Amino acid sequence: KGAFNQLPDSVQNTLNAPDIQGAKHLQDISHIVKDGHAEFQTNTDLDRGMLKKTATMMDTPFWQQSAEEYNIPPDQRLKWLDPVVSDAFSAVSPDHQAVHDAITTGSGHIDGINSDKFMNGVTHRIWADGGDGAGDLFEWTKNTGGPEAGIASETAEAYGKYLGQHGNELLDLPGHHTVGEINPKLVQAFGQGLAPYQGAMVGEDPQLGFKPHDDLGSTMDNTKRLFSVIDSDPTAAKDFNQT
Repeated sequence: KGAFNQLPDSVQNTLNAPDIQGAKHLQDISHIVKDGHAEFQTNTDLDRGMLKKTATMMDTPFWQQSAEEYNIPPDQRLKWLDPVVSDAFSAVSPDHQAVHDAITTGSGHIDGINSDKFMNGVTHRIWADGGDGAGDLFEWTKNTGGPEAGIASETAEAYGKYLGQHGNELLDLPGHHTVGEINPKLVQAFGQGLAPYQGAMVGEDPQLGFKPHDDLGSTMDNTKRLFSVIDSDPTAAKDFNQT
């Protein structure tokens, strides 16, 4: 319990470190958090600080990949940084309020995180695990009932909007790869998290609180692109399209 400044100095220093400094210590912290009890992870400053640190790491040249890297054989890519960030994502994923605040731009937004940049870092990386760890940030929004229904729909709406607006880019990453091709587990998580909101995307089920991404009288371009992104992985497409 308590604010960020009550954390041990070593933890504060790691989470406040610039660029990718402190990566090894962040992974150690992630393992400690993951070994704890998820019920104690309720919008904690530790989780928020870990998300802010991952955003800092993803906003560096060390993380951002060139067109050439997309065509490097998987066994030749530098992968040491991926587990650091994916482990942090998995560790904080039970803290749905903190995740919500990282992905949306609402009043609880985490200082130091630009939601679009955050989503860009998540979706454009060739994850060593296919996006499995990163997917933990999104899959939980499929739970549309209970006390977290509101933040689930807001989170799903936010990342669904990103996928729709950036769909063309995500379907033609450098080297003409799709996000589903390079990160199938991530796209499957998007599909699972968004599946309950398909009706809301076209104006049905308004009680879910998920606002359509297009004017319902339009050609629904954002919604079409969102579906195309999910369809970029065969497993995600099969599950999503049978909902």
